[in-house]
Amino acid sequence: MKLKFNKKNKFRDGFTLVELLTGMLVSTVVVGGLMYIIGEANIYLRKQIYRDNVNNYAMSVMDEIFKTTINANFVNVEANSRIVCGFRTSDSELDSLKIYQYRTNQGILVNGTPMEKTVFHNKDDNKDYYMQIKEFRGRKTFQGQGFNSDLRDAVIDIFLGIELHYTLGDRIITEQFPFKKTIFTRKAAVYNASKELDG
Repeated sequence: MKLKFNKKNKFRDGFTLVELLTGMLVSTVVVGGLMYIIGEANIYLRKQIYRDNVNNYAMSVMDEIFKTTINANFVNVEANSRIVCGFRTSDSELDSLKIYQYRTNQGILVNGTPMEKTVFHNKDDNKDYYMQIKEFRGRKTFQGQGFNSDLRDAVIDIFLGIELHYTLGDRIITEQFPFKKTIFTRKAAVYNASKELDG
């Protein structure tokens, strides 16, 4: 006696318990892997946004100071954490001053107020992510007695150190960002012009 194999009956029987468990296990592994990848991508994206914000803030500060110092008649960087730029419209006394300094949790200040057109993410407004200024100073690039005094006063280095704090889960991450910019002041242009006239 021959037995006939009925395909319809086979499909009606459904899946076995082992097949169901195997399918569920594979699905769980795939979904878990996708969730992990999405989580890691999200963390990386957040970190990159925070770092970009620090870089954008630092570039705005450096550009602002650069534009001010190249137009200033007088630049004083002797004070450790202050850069003083003076302006005058004639050969008389200075008409106005721009004083750059910092507060750790407020960022770079101009004449005592936060810089305009910049966004400093401070600790009071951003608990999960904030910046702090750890260093701000100017220094004459050419130190010592061997340089002409005009040249020594003409080129300055600006140093800015920003500390970034952010949370990942229950961890607090801290990163350091040092920035430096060399600025040629108005004296540099005058010094260079005088050298061309001498030549």
